[in-house]
Amino acid sequence: MAIKPSKRGQAWAWRFHFGIREIERAYKASRDASDKEVSGINEAAARHQAKVDAGEATWSEEDEDGNLVYDYGERLGEQMYDVEQVLALIRNAFVITLHHFVEQRVGAQLPKKKYDQTKGFSWLKGFGWTPMEGGLNQLRLAANCAKHSEGASASQLYALRPDMFDEDMVKGWGAAPAYDTLKLTDAHVDEFFAAVQASVPKMGPAL
Repeated sequence: MAIKPSKRGQAWAWRFHFGIREIERAYKASRDASDKEVSGINEAAARHQAKVDAGEATWSEEDEDGNLVYDYGERLGEQMYDVEQVLALIRNAFVITLHHFVEQRVGAQLPKKKYDQTKGFSWLKGFGWTPMEGGLNQLRLAANCAKHSEGASASQLYALRPDMFDEDMVKGWGAAPAYDTLKLTDAHVDEFFAAVQASVPKMGPAL
């Protein structure tokens, strides 16, 4: 049986994807407890709604004078808000981690082992690969915004992707694009992982 020779960059690409898989596993493990809390809150809301529909419960309770004494929906909303704050921290942390991974792995191959995005793209293209330049640039800007808050990266990211920010705060309150207005969703994080994965072809370990 003929043994196919390794392709240029194959060993590096295999190690690159191995590292991404480890980060992805850590991301899923880190949010597991919060995801279960979200499911529990949604299930509690659905159970209570069924009781309301059956005439066995109400969403709020009032005293004999008509004053609100308890709001079940508000309580669930507060619980969901608390969980979402934790998930936001996890998303931001792993966006930073993912960019640092790209920065470290690609940067180690560049002159003086210092990462430069433009030179990094050129190095990847040197293998005939097609880096997802737009996605990797947005990842870099989002990571910088999560780390440094207000500044050039936040402004550039907002110009490219206003959907990654809380539009009510930016447009309604006049708040600047910054850490406090950054509002990454699960879909955004998945998009970043996909951009990094697609920038380097998947290959088996080099022989």
